[in-house]
Amino acid sequence: MEPPTVNPRIDGGDGRDQDAAKFGDDVPSTRSSSQNFQSLTMIEVLEQDSRPAMVLDLEVDKTCLNLKPVFQNRALRETHGLIDILTGDVPPDLYGQPVSSTYSAFKTWALDATTAQQPAGFLYHGMTWTSMTINKRWRMVNGIKERQQDRLTGTFSTARWGPKVDSVLPLRKESDAVELAAEISDADRKSVSATFLQQALGTTHHYLEFDSTSTCLPADTNEHIKLFRNLDWAKTPLGPMKSWSTELRHTANLLMGTPTPAVVLWGPELTLLYNEAYPEIVPDKVPGLMGNSVRNAFPGSWETWEPFFQRCAESGHGATFEDMQLFLDRGFGPQEECYVSFSHAPVFDDNGLILGWFQHITETTRRKVAERRMATILQIGERTATARNVNDFWPQLTAGLEADICDTSFALLYSVFEDSTTHSDSDSAAAIDSEGIGTKKLQLEGSVGVPKGHIAAPAQVNGNDLAGITEHFREAHQTGEPLLLQVEDGTLAEDLVLGLHSREFLDPCTAVVIIEIVPTTGYPSHRNTAVGYVVLGLNTRRPFDSEYFHFIQVLRRQITTSMAAVLLLEEEIPELEDRSLQLQNFADCVPVGIFVLKYSAECPDGNYVYRNDKWYELIGAHTDSESTPNESPIWELMHKDDYDEVKKSWTGLMLSEEPCTKSFSFRVPRMNGAPVEDDPDPHWILTYAFSILDGEGKLNSIIGSLTDITEQKRAEDTQKLRKEEALESKRQQETFIDVTSHEMRNPLGAILLSADEIISSLQSVQCKIQEADSTLQEVLKNSIDAAQVIVDCAQHQKRIVDDILTVSKLDSGLFSISPIEVQPTTVVNNLLKMFGGEFASAAITQHLQIDQSFHEQKIDRLLLDSSRLLQILINIVTNAIKFTKFQETRTITINISASTVQPTKTIRGHDYLPAHQCREDLTAKPEWGDGEVIYLEFAVEDSGRGLTVDEMQLLFMRFSQAPKTHVNYGGSGLGLFISRELVELQGGQICVASAGKHKGSDFSFYIKARRTGSATDYPARERGYSIYQCDAQSAYAVRSAIEHAADGASLRKSAPKSLQFAEAPTLENTSRHALIVEDNIVNQKVLKKQLVNLGYKVSIANHGIECLDFLKTTRFSKNHENNGTDLTIVLMDSEMPIMDGLTCVRRIRELQKVGALVAHVPVIAITANARIEQVNDLLLAGMDDVVSKPFRIPELIAQIEKLETTLNKGTHAKIDSVKIGV
Repeated sequence: MEPPTVNPRIDGGDGRDQDAAKFGDDVPSTRSSSQNFQSLTMIEVLEQDSRPAMVLDLEVDKTCLNLKPVFQNRALRETHGLIDILTGDVPPDLYGQPVSSTYSAFKTWALDATTAQQPAGFLYHGMTWTSMTINKRWRMVNGIKERQQDRLTGTFSTARWGPKVDSVLPLRKESDAVELAAEISDADRKSVSATFLQQALGTTHHYLEFDSTSTCLPADTNEHIKLFRNLDWAKTPLGPMKSWSTELRHTANLLMGTPTPAVVLWGPELTLLYNEAYPEIVPDKVPGLMGNSVRNAFPGSWETWEPFFQRCAESGHGATFEDMQLFLDRGFGPQEECYVSFSHAPVFDDNGLILGWFQHITETTRRKVAERRMATILQIGERTATARNVNDFWPQLTAGLEADICDTSFALLYSVFEDSTTHSDSDSAAAIDSEGIGTKKLQLEGSVGVPKGHIAAPAQVNGNDLAGITEHFREAHQTGEPLLLQVEDGTLAEDLVLGLHSREFLDPCTAVVIIEIVPTTGYPSHRNTAVGYVVLGLNTRRPFDSEYFHFIQVLRRQITTSMAAVLLLEEEIPELEDRSLQLQNFADCVPVGIFVLKYSAECPDGNYVYRNDKWYELIGAHTDSESTPNESPIWELMHKDDYDEVKKSWTGLMLSEEPCTKSFSFRVPRMNGAPVEDDPDPHWILTYAFSILDGEGKLNSIIGSLTDITEQKRAEDTQKLRKEEALESKRQQETFIDVTSHEMRNPLGAILLSADEIISSLQSVQCKIQEADSTLQEVLKNSIDAAQVIVDCAQHQKRIVDDILTVSKLDSGLFSISPIEVQPTTVVNNLLKMFGGEFASAAITQHLQIDQSFHEQKIDRLLLDSSRLLQILINIVTNAIKFTKFQETRTITINISASTVQPTKTIRGHDYLPAHQCREDLTAKPEWGDGEVIYLEFAVEDSGRGLTVDEMQLLFMRFSQAPKTHVNYGGSGLGLFISRELVELQGGQICVASAGKHKGSDFSFYIKARRTGSATDYPARERGYSIYQCDAQSAYAVRSAIEHAADGASLRKSAPKSLQFAEAPTLENTSRHALIVEDNIVNQKVLKKQLVNLGYKVSIANHGIECLDFLKTTRFSKNHENNGTDLTIVLMDSEMPIMDGLTCVRRIRELQKVGALVAHVPVIAITANARIEQVNDLLLAGMDDVVSKPFRIPELIAQIEKLETTLNKGTHAKIDSVKIGV
């Protein structure tokens, strides 16, 4: 916004003052009114006021959105951007301003004509604004800059607050102001006008007073300002202070307010003004400098400075000097060494002419001298660190001291050594000897700035006959601190330093410091013993103050530490050489090749610095060979298959930017002259090498070893061969077992099915001829009994095959434990349902007891292997049934409890059997999660025949039974052995207890489980538990256990309806259609006949291809959904020619994915392959379930019905838990 231009003396055309006209029509237009207005000189006062001020028209501004000043004084117009803030065009600075001080609030306050004069004012934009209303229309607003807290330091500005206006200028009326204005110069009129305006407005607000050129000074003015004001400036080129220009006044005030040393050089004469801090720089020149010309103040330096001032004046630019060396008289001497940095800037007037120069000065003496001295100490440390013995140490120390020409005017270095030829009986000698010097000699090892033969520096002296400067060594030894000697105080003889000058300033040296070198570390022979002395001539132009003394102390510690390191190294070198020789002799004797390579810029490929005899032997090089690693004959002898890997490792070792280690092996020929590829039994060499880098990260050396590992490789090959042979033997054994099992199960299946058919047929006939001849009835009964014997024998043979397979898995260590999420109570309830028929047929009462501990632990779902748990329970319950069903009292009780602590005794207080071998904690594996460990305890109590102590000791052993029990009860003697193994695999223990014969038995065990997370953590395990859905072997385990527990007769009596032999086809089964995919014709016929007897329609396929062709004609095939053949189930063998069962079922599932088969085809595997891996393979391939041969028709029908029910519910879920446990 462009500020309006106001001329206070422009006369209007109507005879009235135009400025007066701006204040409204209330002002009369007569001549007298105009004269009255002009006599007020209000416009003049406002224009000359240094505070921003404006006048508002209340009648106009109240209707405007923003303020519209009718008048702005010069201070407001010249304050950049302030008018835009006051009119609301630019937001204010919020720093230090109350939140309530918005522009809207400021405008409301400024236009409020009803309020009286406000001494407190309004804080806005960092200024306090006051106002006054004239004639109820004109509002005068002015602002005063508030003192704000510094944003960075948190301190307040250093400006001095002046007293109240009425205490400085007690003016009350215009005549007083006019009278005072006549007495002072025009230059002071501004301050008078400001004061008058403040009095006229009646304000009592404080203002800032910092004009050191003002006529009136506060009582607390400091001495330097008084000196500045009291100087007779009329006698200087600047003239009286009241005649000074505004620019000079401003520059002088800036100078006096600067807290650091500064000067002003004003006018052509370069008249010098300085502030209060400047005398610290040149104390000898004060006070004669103030008002003096720089030419007169510094006559000796003007010749140097005059060209500098001339260049600056010609260019109009200032300059900056860093660390300028000056020699000033500051108390130590007329030429004390000092350093200053200063900036030299011109001061211009309004026309761009140079009026003077402002110099800001910073003393850097302490920093500059400290940096120089620290550089000396560092250089001495670096130089002496290269010394390997004392003879090397002194030249390096001399060179380090020689580099500092300022603080080391001269130097003498003496070593102390034993003098076995010098003896003295004098008292003084004895005293010196007690000091550690008398029996020793001093040898001058080096000097700086001291001419040869000088009196102060004898080349060699005895400890009891000290001369020259060495006479003071005894005193230095006694004090234990650096010894200061000065000519001035008489402690140093003047002739000792006669002719010795500062190497930098050429002044005579009159002070020295003696430093005794006494190592405090290292070997006892040198510890706390003086080994040398250093004499330093001090800087002739610096005082020996605390900083200088500190430098000497640090220098002493550096020299002492370096000397201790050299002495320690000197004494260790012979020992190290002996050790090195011993190591070399040892390396030459060991049967390992050792080499050391050194790398440098001159030899980037490396140079061998050591190789033992074994290295030459293994590499095949001559002992006089000097080849580099890249030229070694080993590269040509190496097997070509090893070359690339060895080259890669070696290159990586050389190029690594960090220390690294590499190991690699390669083959070389054993036969002389023959390529390694043709050598049937080559040498194997293992190389181990590591790199060492220097301080710059470059390769310094490589150290490595070569070992002949031929015998190790042979052993590895032998071991590998044996392992392969063992694996092959195991594979052949498994194949043999698989083939044997397969060949035994296949005919057993046909036998069982045929026997079942005979029994079924004979029972049907027996029912129809109940009234026939008794002889025929007897024949039928005997035939049925004979067929039942066949069934029992086949089942017994099957049990033996199953137990042998399980024991084989346990012995090979391949039995797996696979956890799933399950409810333990559900497992037990399903077990009881499974044996419900057995319990009923044998009139056995069964009970399930859940211990209180189970409820206290809030057990719901746990992670455990439910199939193995079920197998254990089946074996134990099977035994309980066998030994209880012939007793008068027949009861079986199952108890469940839980604990977070591993049990040591059973629920009844019996001790568990110790584990017969240490086993891995399977619950620590990742698939078990990290839930809390829970120990589940089970106890099965029966009222059976009981056991003796001897019988119990043999019970869990392989092929062991209670004596004669196999005669009455059957069995292989493996069931309880397998149960113990399964319990211990799950982290548990088992035991049996019995009070004796006919008093029942108590089988107890516990297993380890873990709590689960939320159900979403185990998506594949959410389904309800089923005895057919717990693991890949669960179906086999359940069916096998049922057969162990039940003979044929009881099975027929107690089996569920779905498992009983059907006497005739039912209407429900007439719509079922089964496809048998089997290559064995006998199995085809037997199974087909049984299914047909149950009302099934049966089709036959001899292999997988025929099965796929048949599926194309069914409703499962695309485009045949309405007119295709109905198919209920596919019963598929696994081992078939042309296309086996695994391949066929995979193809079926692929056809389902691509849409060629429009629905899920139910497939049950009918196979003699019963190992867990084989069952898993079938399920993973796509089988819905697996039925192992031999099987009973009721078992198969139960599986078919179960699968059909699952599919009808639309929740087909193959046994995924099996896959998880694979």
